[in-house]
Amino acid sequence: MVTLQITLPEQMLIFVEAQATGRGLAGPSEYLQALIAAAEKNQEQLELEARFAGAIRAIERGDPNPLSPDDWRRLQQRVLSRQPSSPGTSSS
Repeated sequence: MVTLQITLPEQMLIFVEAQATGRGLAGPSEYLQALIAAAEKNQEQLELEARFAGAIRAIERGDPNPLSPDDWRRLQQRVLSRQPSSPGTSSS
């Protein structure tokens, strides 16, 4: 792990500490890590959606499907993670 030192105005630090405490996190470091992880996940989602939209446009033009098997796997995982589990099924 790498250490990053940042400077915040006191009001911002108070906010960050309160958010960390309110979410049951160990402190500001864990809170900032959670924010960055959420931003990374959001960016990955946006990129996947853009690739999927491009694939739909390509298919509509009659071009070959530009999505890789990994793209389809990631898309399937995203869709399945949003589906509620049915009784008697596993959501693993």
